[in-house]
Amino acid sequence: LTQSARAEAYRPLGAIEARLAVVGGRRRAVSDAFASRTFDIGSLGLEGSARWAPSSRVALSLAPTVATRTDALAGAGRPTGAFVLRVPAEARWTRSGRFTAAARVEVSAIQLRGETGSGLSLFELTDGRGPGTSALWGLDAQLGLTDNLRGSLVYDGRAPAQGRAIQTVRVQLSATL
Repeated sequence: LTQSARAEAYRPLGAIEARLAVVGGRRRAVSDAFASRTFDIGSLGLEGSARWAPSSRVALSLAPTVATRTDALAGAGRPTGAFVLRVPAEARWTRSGRFTAAARVEVSAIQLRGETGSGLSLFELTDGRGPGTSALWGLDAQLGLTDNLRGSLVYDGRAPAQGRAIQTVRVQLSATL
């Protein structure tokens, strides 16, 4: 069962666009075989966003989210709820149609109520991030070298609350005839 409701307000302020949304929802799953896959999570939160585009080439955005979640079916040894704060930011730059780059970073702080637990219910409560403070970052760049030759670079990183940072890089060169 998935239910959601959203009320949103939008306000253009010159080169800045601002949005604020109140979001509520419920996700419910019941498993006879696995207790960790049984949950009934209700959530209520605020999602904000601001986008500033001083020119057609540059855009900066910030989209903080704050939410509280409660698992009505949490059993012993499982979290009963979570407080979620997530702050993603992105910068985009385009130059003469041949070069585009986007850099992004996101910091999440998640505080559990009750036990720590594991399984799908914990994944759903924390948006897959787990408890604590974690970060995601990345860079995507596309470059038109010639009319027939394009290059791209994708770099991603993540630093979970527990464990080492993981980084990946992909470089691609493509040609058309």
